[in-house]
This record gives sequence, C-alpha cells and structure tokens, in this order.
Amino acid sequence: MSDTIIYPGDIGDDYDAAPIEFQSLTTPTARKEHRCTDCARAILPGEQYEYYAFKRYCDGLCIEKRCAECIRPMPNLLPGEINA
Repeated sequence: MSDTIIYPGDIGDDYDAAPIEFQSLTTPTARKEHRCTDCARAILPGEQYEYYAFKRYCDGLCIEKRCAECIRPMPNLLPGEINA
C-alpha cells in the first residue's frame, strides 16, 4: 500500500503561471519496468517510485514518474494532506 497525496492548487513552482486544477502523488511499488522522468533510469519491478499526476488548465493531464534517487520532498505540503 502506498501513501497518496491529493490536493487542489499550485505547488508553488510558478511553472508557466498556470494554476494546477488537480494533483495526486503516490509512491507505488513497480509491477513492470518504468522510466524515471528526471534521470531516465529504469525503475525495475519491485522498486518503489514516485508517481505524480496533475492537471493544469492549459496542459491537460500530465504524469511524472521518479526513481528513488530522484524523489524530492514537496515543500508546500501541509499536515493533513496525506490520505493513506
């Protein structure tokens, strides 16, 4: 089971000044091979990784996957925003 973070609003990175309509952050265990968005390393079955899905008004749904080495904390996360 993984922790899930779901909350509306921007994460503070001011990317294209487009507000985020929806975002979800989970840390699942891979069942198949994935590719890290940041470093392009293979995420192998059995490894935990960060799965970040978000929707901006201008972009539609975007998905990012990060390996354990590239995972970084979300600086604007507030207490109570984690839904297990």
